[in-house]
Amino acid sequence: MRPSKFDSTAGSGFVLETLARGAAPAATKRKGRAPAKATPAAPTSAPATELEGEWPMVSGVMSGKPMDQSLVKWVKRVTRGNQTAVVAGPQVMMKAEFTSDASESPKAIDYLNLAGSNKGKRQFGIYEIAADVLRVCVAAPGDPRPAEFVSVPGDGRTLTVWKRG
Repeated sequence: MRPSKFDSTAGSGFVLETLARGAAPAATKRKGRAPAKATPAAPTSAPATELEGEWPMVSGVMSGKPMDQSLVKWVKRVTRGNQTAVVAGPQVMMKAEFTSDASESPKAIDYLNLAGSNKGKRQFGIYEIAADVLRVCVAAPGDPRPAEFVSVPGDGRTLTVWKRG
């Protein structure tokens, strides 16, 4: 629901934010070395996998709780080589390097989180692809790999479904 006026009352779910533009801060001169130049992220040199491409989200369940469809429509998974990112609009929710083992049944996937709330942590999961639909079930960091594609209240698992875009 969109607000109809510039107002925020308790319990409305809306927040009124007022911004004021000020003068830009004066540049300060530092003695010594020049500032470091930003270096763009190096493209991955890993070969493409069957997970390559952009995958808009179809549905998601986190610890047994279905994700709201109003959020799902903004989420997509982008995979290049051995790196994947999950974004919701402009926000990066998860960025990770991964390895997969298609010889397992179901197929195994291991993530090393590079950004987000689980940065530096490993997560273990399973996945399957049928036509252009990808299902992924991932355990919470520190938990064992799931054996099936389910997420129930309190298990810490995330079960997502994606369709290649």
